[in-house]
Formats: sequence, structure tokens, C-alpha cells
Amino acid sequence: LATGKNLALLDGNWITTMRTGAVAAQSVKLLAQARFDSKSRAMSAEYHFKRLSRDQKDALLARAANEPFERVLECLLPGLKGPLDSD
Repeated sequence: LATGKNLALLDGNWITTMRTGAVAAQSVKLLAQARFDSKSRAMSAEYHFKRLSRDQKDALLARAANEPFERVLECLLPGLKGPLDSD
């Protein structure tokens, strides 16, 4: 470094993109996952979940740490039929 020569060149945008993608992928695995018997039910759950406040989402995910996420969704998302029930 005393010579002032570069030791390496890095693309900051590439590094940020790779790190952000990796962190996002890992966080999805850590939160919760639910299985549904139809695409319609899955999309309904997603719709209801997105309409919750941040505090409501946090409470829902905290509860999901202790019981199946499908059951948490049934209890906490109004208007959602049971994710695993038949039509």
C-alpha cells in the first residue's frame, strides 16, 4: 500500500446484489412456511397476510414458532378457510 497501487478492484453493486439476495433467501427459510391444498387458498392467505400491520405479522410469526403455521393462519386471518381442509 505504500506504493499506492491497487491490490484489487471490486464492483460494489455486484457485492450488494449478491449479499442482499443471499440474506433474503435465508430469511425466507427462517420465518414460516404453510402448505395449502389449493392455489386459491394459498393466494387467499397471502392476500390476508399482506393486509396485516407489521405488529400483527410479528405476532402471527411468533405464534407460529410454537404451533403449525397453517393452524396459526386459520385462527388469525379472518375470512381464510382452513388451509388444509377440503372445499
